[in-house]
Amino acid sequence: MSDADPARRLELEARPEVLTERMTRNWGWLVALGVLSIVVGTLAILLPFVSSIAVNAMIGALFLIAGIAALIHAWNDGNWKGRLAQVGIGLVYLIGGALVVLEPFAALVAFSIVIAAMMLVAGVWRVWEGVKMRPEPGWGWMTTAGALMAALGVAIWFSFPGAAFWLLGVLAGVSFIAEGWALLFLGLDARRLRDEGGGGRGGGGRPEAEGAEPA
Repeated sequence: MSDADPARRLELEARPEVLTERMTRNWGWLVALGVLSIVVGTLAILLPFVSSIAVNAMIGALFLIAGIAALIHAWNDGNWKGRLAQVGIGLVYLIGGALVVLEPFAALVAFSIVIAAMMLVAGVWRVWEGVKMRPEPGWGWMTTAGALMAALGVAIWFSFPGAAFWLLGVLAGVSFIAEGWALLFLGLDARRLRDEGGGGRGGGGRPEAEGAEPA
């Protein structure tokens, strides 16, 4: 297999030493992106209604884009059965996106109900899995996490319709903050590796200088 093979090239680029060398060279971008994500997440939590409307509009826009893409695919599909299916899917996405954009408050309520139901179901499932794991290590943590998730889902469910106006924004904010801290610590660790000489090119050029002895 030659190095020009795409699969081989991806395998080489995914090696730990290659990824580490790239991170040490771009640690500043990782830190900056992490700080930016934390700031955005904090603003989303402080302004939950505004961020919920923004998330709702983004979901509606994605639905509309998906609908247009499905219709374009249907236009290029030579099979009339496949074309009808793609047209139907595209129309569903377009109608859903239009409803989300034109009726944002109703969409917020609908999305919040779905999220609360998913949290409740996922929490109950985690509790069940944790009980089945007993007495294996970690069963208590899984059971506790599941119980907390289910309780949060129930609390959100019984706080409707008020929860619909802050839930999406708060969840988006928490996600941004968690991702931001992860990127921030990743960037700081990459800088530490570079300073310690463990980042490939960032470790200096001593091996090359020592190897350049006259024959």
